[in-house]
Amino acid sequence: MPSLLVTVFILQLTIHLVNTIGASAVNTLLWNLYNSLPTPTSKAFKEQKKLQAEYLAIRKQLNSISAQDQFAKWAKLSRTHDKQLEHLEKSKAALDGHKAKFNSTVSALRWICTNGLRMLIQFCCGGLGYGLKDWEGAEESGGADEGGRGKAQHTGEHGKGRGEKGVIDGGIGPRWVDRSARRGCSAAGASGINGIQSNTAKMVSWGTIKSVLMFFGPMLLPKAIGYYRSFKENSKKGGRPIRPVPPAVSRALGILFVISVILLIATLPMFSEENIFSRTQSRIQIPVDVLFTRLTAIRPHGLTELDHRLREKLVSLESKLLYLKFGPDAIGNCLFCKADDHRSFYYYTMSSVLTPHVFNLAVLAAATSGMFVGEEGTMWRRFATICSVIIAVVDMSYLSEYDHKLNAKATRLEDLDMFFWRTHTYRYVVLAGLDALVGWLLFLSSTNRAFVIPVSAEERLEATTKVLDSARSKMSAAAVLLNTVNRDESLRGKADGYWVNENRVMSEIMGEREVVDSVNNTLQNRVNMAAITLDADSYTKNMMGSFQSMEAPA
Repeated sequence: MPSLLVTVFILQLTIHLVNTIGASAVNTLLWNLYNSLPTPTSKAFKEQKKLQAEYLAIRKQLNSISAQDQFAKWAKLSRTHDKQLEHLEKSKAALDGHKAKFNSTVSALRWICTNGLRMLIQFCCGGLGYGLKDWEGAEESGGADEGGRGKAQHTGEHGKGRGEKGVIDGGIGPRWVDRSARRGCSAAGASGINGIQSNTAKMVSWGTIKSVLMFFGPMLLPKAIGYYRSFKENSKKGGRPIRPVPPAVSRALGILFVISVILLIATLPMFSEENIFSRTQSRIQIPVDVLFTRLTAIRPHGLTELDHRLREKLVSLESKLLYLKFGPDAIGNCLFCKADDHRSFYYYTMSSVLTPHVFNLAVLAAATSGMFVGEEGTMWRRFATICSVIIAVVDMSYLSEYDHKLNAKATRLEDLDMFFWRTHTYRYVVLAGLDALVGWLLFLSSTNRAFVIPVSAEERLEATTKVLDSARSKMSAAAVLLNTVNRDESLRGKADGYWVNENRVMSEIMGEREVVDSVNNTLQNRVNMAAITLDADSYTKNMMGSFQSMEAPA
């Protein structure tokens, strides 16, 4: 294995070479090498090279032919030239997307292998790692904590055993079981939390955090400032003026606005499932008969079918706690769920939890699709998809990891954590916020107010080439028209008649006294004839001088 000094030297040499040659040149070289191999884009790359060579050959031949002398041949080559240009543009557009992805991937890998590796070496060799003694101390502390947790767990199990014995011996055992088991679990939980906090405090100290901030701060802060400045200046760059919202983007913004409003309305209590504890103002420890007696009193038409099913299943504290976590639908309508199998309720609830996420993802996919919105929406398609997936994963993970037994100690209704209804509200608010964020980004990017992609040199060159080709085509068409007029006797007669009539009309106009006085007044008072004569003389000398310099070698 090479030594650290050799590794650092090779790394610095590589970074210096990349900076000297240029990242774009390296990317172009790697792109050509990549397409020389049997890759998915190699065939399209070779076809583009072939089309480009044919296009340049036809263009060179077209420029060497006079449109006046050889019009038929010139017209045929012009049509072939236009077709080749169209095929070349289509091939280039199809290949540019793959090239952009390749460049981004290569840039990321190059950064990881150069600057990323250098920062990793600096970080590992800068004294920020943990020493062996620290790890040994953490392991010993962890072992002690595990011993404490084991002891507490044993105590809890012992208490639970005594409670179960009380259930067999006497009729007051259930309360004893709950209290003893709760004391054991509380002791074990407190010991476990203290152990975790102790390990966390030892592993992530303030000195480590400060060292990391001091190391990464000088690198990340300038990048953040530069990104903010580029964010503000991109809209001011030439080639991308601020424009109104395109019609397709307006439709997408309207859809996102409507969906956001619907999601916010769905958070209202009237559109969420009923919470019988809040409706009856009852505690979690209330007997089932008393709970549903109160519920019957406030229902004018009596209990519903769901109420009857809930009455049959809410017979224990555990089922009531699961009711607060998974909601009334999972407790009352799930046929395969059991109170001792909490995951069964989770599997049943997955469909209802993921439904709004999938629906919102479909809306965002439509609002950012190229077919529906255009190029303005496709740039945010990946961002919207990733955010939707992350929100769904976080939602499902939070539902899975939430401890429903936290409500067991609540003695008042205000102390209960209505998890199901709270997450229902947060879920729809977050989805509405995501739609609003995507709509705001669509508005900024589509109107060139922010996130503007500057016009590249290749695009400017291509646009200029198209303008020049169009001007050349128009000049060639004008030359063909002039040649046709000069060759046709009737058209030539009409042209001569026009100029004869023009000369006669202008002579009559210039013969009037008022016109002569106006022209003399303009020449004497408004126009500097000396400056105009000097400019004309300078222009003539420069133009004729270039011709003379071309004739001199001959």
